[in-house]
Amino acid sequence: MSDQWPTVSDGELERGGWRLADRTRERLFELPRVTVDGHTCMYEEPSVAAQFDTEEPLCFFFATRLAFQPELPGGASRLVEPMIRTRARSQFLDDLRDRGFVDLQYRTDDDFRTADGHGGQLTTVRGRCQIDDRTLDATGWLAVWRADGFFVAGGGYPTIDTERNYREELLTLLRNVR
Repeated sequence: MSDQWPTVSDGELERGGWRLADRTRERLFELPRVTVDGHTCMYEEPSVAAQFDTEEPLCFFFATRLAFQPELPGGASRLVEPMIRTRARSQFLDDLRDRGFVDLQYRTDDDFRTADGHGGQLTTVRGRCQIDDRTLDATGWLAVWRADGFFVAGGGYPTIDTERNYREELLTLLRNVR
């Protein structure tokens, strides 16, 4: 795999005002004889934070492509997929807590489809987040799928009264990660 960074539709990012906040490469975990690195692009959408006069990014989206060294032999992807899904979900819940989400409840379904038709698992997380003296309902989404490698993408946002449909916007971004 020559470019290990995930890509996201520039049109969708620009349309929603999403800005690249960070790109990281980190060792996620090790298996016997295999290391797993994540190449992650983190995006933030600043308009909601501006409404609440805070610098904390309240709407975020990330896309990660996993890289295995050495590459997994044929058929091994199916064997490690349940572990990748479990670890990704656990890390995502921890990340939401680090961002101030509380009272998290989640549900996982195997009905996620990318724009390219790859099937995966989608976890919906509901909770609340504290913004100054206000507590708002909040939602997070996490998708894990296999295409030409493993991908993990997700994000979250507070539920606010707006004409903008963050749910559909975030799901569209998730479906268009490559």
